[in-house]
Amino acid sequence: MTFAFVNHGRWVANCPRWMDGCTEAHRVQPGDRFVCANCGAVGSVEFPVDLDLVEKLLAARPVPETRNWLPGETLDELLVENLEHGVI
Repeated sequence: MTFAFVNHGRWVANCPRWMDGCTEAHRVQPGDRFVCANCGAVGSVEFPVDLDLVEKLLAARPVPETRNWLPGETLDELLVENLEHGVI
């Protein structure tokens, strides 16, 4: 299994074998299985349960390069970042 994260407004996941040294990452969407183009690893992709809220908070950011989220980052943290940068 691998965990999805948001990078520049895109859902991405690292290869399930990233801890073994595979550096491959792919764009993903809910329901996808990860199939590594580099090492051939296959695994499920875990998305946050509050996916829609993460996307809404990030979509409010006008610059795509600032639309980033990592597993473990809370909605409150995203909201605070938005408010600190004048994004409502």
